[in-house]
Amino acid sequence: MRVRLICCCLAFAAFTGFAQNAEAKPKRIASLNVCAGQLLLSLVDRSRIVSLTFLARDPTASYLHKEAEGIPVNYGLAEEILAVKPDLIVAGRYTTGGTNALLKKLGYRVELFDPDDSLASLRRNILRMAAVVEESERGEKLIAEMDRRLKAVSQTGPGPKPVAVIFRANGFTMGRRSLVNDVLTLAGFHHLSTDLLMDQPGFLSLERLILADPALIIFDEPKPDHPSIAHQLLEHPAMKSLLALHSGSQRGGKKRDSIVVPASLWNCGGPFVVDAVERLARKRQTMMQESRFRKRVRPIP
Repeated sequence: MRVRLICCCLAFAAFTGFAQNAEAKPKRIASLNVCAGQLLLSLVDRSRIVSLTFLARDPTASYLHKEAEGIPVNYGLAEEILAVKPDLIVAGRYTTGGTNALLKKLGYRVELFDPDDSLASLRRNILRMAAVVEESERGEKLIAEMDRRLKAVSQTGPGPKPVAVIFRANGFTMGRRSLVNDVLTLAGFHHLSTDLLMDQPGFLSLERLILADPALIIFDEPKPDHPSIAHQLLEHPAMKSLLALHSGSQRGGKKRDSIVVPASLWNCGGPFVVDAVERLARKRQTMMQESRFRKRVRPIP
């Protein structure tokens, strides 16, 4: 059955005449990955995008969800991509693997992008995407503007680095080998994952979080309309006690603080990551002015 499907798809591709032309500037671009799609939205005119993953319109997953409105979406199926007759397909290396392989076998140009694990890899992906869609000048301008804003943040002055940690549903947090780690460092924070020796994303128990006693806890946007067991940990009485700042109380002469940073700001790499850096840098300045930080983290058992 699968062989028959492949044969039909090959016949369809030949009939429509969409043989790959590597020299032509891509005019019908499809994306199977939410992060690759956001790079597309940042670099090319909407008229050149014929399909985006359905996640592109999800505000919890895509920071550029408004820009994605009106563009046809796909659910990662090869049939959906064949129907829009693309001359370029961009996808993630670790997502929609079967579809990526089939489209390559059919002769389509499929460019795979690695996830961003640092600001350096973000710059590389922007430049590569810009080259793939033949918008190198736009890519260079995008990076130049990012670097200008990041330089402005770095010039806010030295000082203590409050300990910060991301704490999501089920206690999910990010490791030190991540784009998030670079964002926190540039904003002037010390990432708790460094002390926990966590290289990759993982889970942090509430008990361990309390022992670590970070100065800043970073949450995702709340979802009151979508309650779940995974989010109940964030409402635990111990968590509310830890965030003593909300009740106006203090412990040890230092206040504890929290901030909401939408996951869509740094789950994917893009120019919007700078917004997260700036937001956190402003938070750090406020904390320093009000002495809302601890200079060092407690030993972790």
